[in-house]
Amino acid sequence: MATKTRPKKQSTSLPKFQNALELDGREYNRMRQQAFDYYRIEKKAADLMPDVYAWMKDNGYDKDDIKAVRSQGTDGLHYAGVLAKCLNAGMPDLHPGHKEYWEALEGTSGTMKPVSESLRNLVDAAVAKGEKIVQAEEAKPQAPVKTIQQRTWETAASMNGAIDDEVDKLYADPEKYDVKKFSAKTILTKAESKAGHAKLIRTMHEAELAEMREVLEGGDEQLKEAYAHLSKKAVKNIIAFYEEVVSACDMLGEQQKTQRKPRQKRPQPKDKIVSKLKYMKSFDQLKLVSVDPTKILDATELWVYNTKTRKLGKYVVDDPYNTGQKLSVKGTSIANFSETKSIQKTLRKPEEQLKEFKDSGKVALRKFMDNIKAVDIKLNGRLNDQTILLKVL
Repeated sequence: MATKTRPKKQSTSLPKFQNALELDGREYNRMRQQAFDYYRIEKKAADLMPDVYAWMKDNGYDKDDIKAVRSQGTDGLHYAGVLAKCLNAGMPDLHPGHKEYWEALEGTSGTMKPVSESLRNLVDAAVAKGEKIVQAEEAKPQAPVKTIQQRTWETAASMNGAIDDEVDKLYADPEKYDVKKFSAKTILTKAESKAGHAKLIRTMHEAELAEMREVLEGGDEQLKEAYAHLSKKAVKNIIAFYEEVVSACDMLGEQQKTQRKPRQKRPQPKDKIVSKLKYMKSFDQLKLVSVDPTKILDATELWVYNTKTRKLGKYVVDDPYNTGQKLSVKGTSIANFSETKSIQKTLRKPEEQLKEFKDSGKVALRKFMDNIKAVDIKLNGRLNDQTILLKVL
């Protein structure tokens, strides 16, 4: 019994056009056909359309032309995509040797034209077709865009539907209607009414409430005549109904207001907090350089040196072991420091003492100020352009 053999899948590979002009007509014809077969078999039209748009952009077509081609999708543009892809990949528009070879083949007629000419014919036809599609779309009446206020009002009116149903029941027999069984708050809560909706629903009923109160007072003759068919009990019942609606709307609005999370204040950037702080960036005489002032905001301790008065100062928080306490900056001054523990002393030999300061670790710095034989002077937080920010801890 003879066995059936499956047909072999056509092998395609991606050609390269770097040396295309060095090939003779026959060799180039094989290369070009290989390229056409590869993109025709391996790629969908949608994969090749970006090359069509890129070619159009580089060859005198404007945005409206590209929009027109986009509007029709990929219908009938697969071959155009193949040509555009090959041209963009470096294929010669017209290979001299290939032209001569092709025109000499049996069964061919006419002269070979540049590939771009064939592509342009396909693209022009697509542009003409697409322009009609675009014009038809633009001619369609556009639905008006509703404002936020309009959408909110429509939603509120929809939520009010259940209340209006109760209004119909109320006026059907106002004396017998049991207002105690009616809960406007339950209706609005079930409808997930927000404060804005409740406010609008209130406006839908507050005029009725005001009018019925005037009817009960009896001062307006026209209203007395208009509602003469209602008993005093019925009027009071109607008033109680609308008072329930209005109070429910007010309650819902206030309730949501108190439940609303307070807006968290956005933390101010550190560089902005210290932007007004005055300090000396460097002091060449003693080879001192200030630390980044933003580091003060994460510190419990700041050492400063006034180059004019020769005073070494130490700012410290009240409780350095409390992680919640940090130094801060307010305008041109240091803030959140202990007024009793923050002191400064005058250095008699700044060069020697500051060298010792630089070489001191955390433990040595704890007693560094005590070892300076000078009078303690309390710091006031103010810095100036003669102050070096020595160290933060």
